[in-house]
Amino acid sequence: LLAIALWAACGRESSRRDYISGLAAGFAVASEYPAVIPGTAIGLYLVHANPMRAWRYGLALIPAALLILGNNYLIAGSPFSIGYGSNPAFPEINASNSFGFNPPDPEALRHLVWGEYRGLFFWCPVLLMAIPGVVVLFKEDRRTAWMTVSVFALMMLQVGSFYSWFGGNAVGPRYLSPALPFVGLAAAYGIKRFPTPGGMLTAASVAMTGMVSAIAIDPPQEVLTPLQSFYLVR
Repeated sequence: LLAIALWAACGRESSRRDYISGLAAGFAVASEYPAVIPGTAIGLYLVHANPMRAWRYGLALIPAALLILGNNYLIAGSPFSIGYGSNPAFPEINASNSFGFNPPDPEALRHLVWGEYRGLFFWCPVLLMAIPGVVVLFKEDRRTAWMTVSVFALMMLQVGSFYSWFGGNAVGPRYLSPALPFVGLAAAYGIKRFPTPGGMLTAASVAMTGMVSAIAIDPPQEVLTPLQSFYLVR
């Protein structure tokens, strides 16, 4: 949904695309609340491009907002109660403890970027092409570059502040998913500029993902070296 929203916002200007972008971004937030960060970034991008585009984007958010309010009411008895605080299986997530958020953990941030446990670039090395891609973006389209960088930085801080930043049984940083369309966009610019290393890193990423898909997509969270201790031994 966020990839659709990004495609519609960054493509050629049209009212139809603005409504599509708003609908997709809104339902992304309804699916996963942290998607509000990239959804807001897209809205600010459109404000800077053309306030009328942002107005249409905002109108298209209404159906998803109503869905969220209705869902909250059915779960918690109030449209303004966050459903995440109503699950007794997760006592760490409620209003009294800031829904599991604390100041960002530097060690968690390191593991989220690069590390065998949950490293984004470790498990999907082709996304390293986002680094030169952002440089290219700043030269060609500064507005898109700032949107991309801000989404990644804010999502990193948000996930690195969560008590369960590792995402349970998972491969890679599962909670960084809302940032992936933006990192992927930057990586595409990097691959276009440097196709040979981009192709090599793409092949490595396909091999890693293929291995994960063939063996198991949810190694136990207590395995701190999943590549060595879980995948290679299988």
